[in-house]
Amino acid sequence: MSEAVIYGAGNIGRGFIAPLFSAAGWRICFVDIVAPVLELLNSKGRYTVECVDADGARTQSEVVDIRAINGSEQAAVAGAIAGCGILVTCVGANVLPRIAGNIAAGLARRRELGGEPLDIILAENLMDAAGVMRGLLQSAVAAEDTDYFSGKVGLVEASVGRMVPVQTPEMQRGDILRICTEPYGEMPVDADAFRGPVPDVPGIIPERDFGFYVRRKLFIHNMLHALCAWYGRLLGYEQIAPAASDRRIGPLLQGAAEEITAALALTAYRANIALADPERTPGALDSYAKSVLHRIRNTLLGDTCERVGRDIARKLAPSDRVAGAARLCIEQSLPCRHILGGIAAALLFDPKESAACGFDVSGGDAAAFAREYCGLLLSDADAGELRGMYGRLKAGDVDGYGKIVGAR
Repeated sequence: MSEAVIYGAGNIGRGFIAPLFSAAGWRICFVDIVAPVLELLNSKGRYTVECVDADGARTQSEVVDIRAINGSEQAAVAGAIAGCGILVTCVGANVLPRIAGNIAAGLARRRELGGEPLDIILAENLMDAAGVMRGLLQSAVAAEDTDYFSGKVGLVEASVGRMVPVQTPEMQRGDILRICTEPYGEMPVDADAFRGPVPDVPGIIPERDFGFYVRRKLFIHNMLHALCAWYGRLLGYEQIAPAASDRRIGPLLQGAAEEITAALALTAYRANIALADPERTPGALDSYAKSVLHRIRNTLLGDTCERVGRDIARKLAPSDRVAGAARLCIEQSLPCRHILGGIAAALLFDPKESAACGFDVSGGDAAAFAREYCGLLLSDADAGELRGMYGRLKAGDVDGYGKIVGAR
């Protein structure tokens, strides 16, 4: 039986990655630094995952045959990486630099033991995760390990679609290992990046031209999720699900979904790809967007606007979920006023978060922010509309804002 080393025993690691591999018969080795979680993982060797869907159905499963290692113990981590069948990271973009040294030590040990290929699945919400990790590891690996790293280590990007909220005491039911999540269980991975065989794990779906699946997830799922959080905060909602169902927010999300699915479909047709890939047709993209909008209305998840909406400096970056989606629309000469409206909502989410972007919007010029921080080439008409939307939202006139966004 093979062992999967999962770097990160948080919500995605325990709530998504481990259940996939455990159900396929793999042993699980978590690497983390949270002592209480590590102690329980080692003492119990199992934990419960409860899936709750938007229609109220609940199912439970057990993740078994697990162990855990403290990430501060480099020799132990290196030993686990040296002997594992797969390595998966799910630590968050900001933590990747902190684990590169341990991974490099594991690669060195693996080379010493014979140099079997190793694939590292990067289950991170990060554009060009493979490029980022490659740069980190190139700086960390020793000179004698360079050939092994470049020839036998696969850096495999993954699209993590499962939503795992912050776990409340009610969800944990007295057990901090217990995870409550949605049942969505597909994880597309970059088929061309593997150095060894793709793991035969239901739910792991190897895809060619993986960039499309990254954009689809980031520009539809992540973008709509963020917009819902920002609008929800403005209207006084604490949780995502009721915000998504609000009569004022729902049409704004639907409009943004229509804009980005049209842009993604047109991109595929212009590249002569859509006819060969049914996932890129307008109908398929529309179905995907509808499924996302249905899933974020899952009241049993209890996901919060604060969790989903925070870190706007990253989420409004030029290539990320909102600006990236707007840019794709602009490049295809398609409207994107609903997506641009999300920028206005984001700038009102939290003054400290806005300040972290290093751009002064106190004068109300959201269009200047979109151009200079988000890198968007706005027309004068779009810039004027964005200023108007920001002014309406700042004044608390959500209905007036909706009329501007919805104008055709």
